[in-house]
Amino acid sequence: MTGALAWIAAQVFPAQIMALFGAASESVYYVQFAMKEFRVYLCLLPLATVNKGVFIFLQAMGKAAASTFLSMVRELGFGVGFALLLPWFYGLDGVLYSMPLSDALTFVLSLIIVVRTLKSLHGPVCDPVCRPAGVLHPAGVCRGA
Repeated sequence: MTGALAWIAAQVFPAQIMALFGAASESVYYVQFAMKEFRVYLCLLPLATVNKGVFIFLQAMGKAAASTFLSMVRELGFGVGFALLLPWFYGLDGVLYSMPLSDALTFVLSLIIVVRTLKSLHGPVCDPVCRPAGVLHPAGVCRGA
């Protein structure tokens, strides 16, 4: 929710946000570029907030290595890699596209890792009909999920 609100603010009010940092006294070209930068660089901000939530979720689930892997891949692998690679093809715009692309690819990796993590959590499930109040199933075990 916070990511969506921040995204709306960045897309609808970039000039007002820049004015908070003293951009009102800058040239028209600077302001135009900065507005474009806000809109492009932050276009996938909701995915970035989901990614951060996934990092925290994985840490809470005891999957610190997976969380660290995702964070490092996003920042170093994708973020720095694309910031160095994309300008060769798209000029200065390539730098702007680097983080949205990083966020999108990290989101895909996050989905894969979260799905695998959730599947690993599903062990045997006790059916309350078969095992009410701690009574064992007639076969002595709970049925699988």
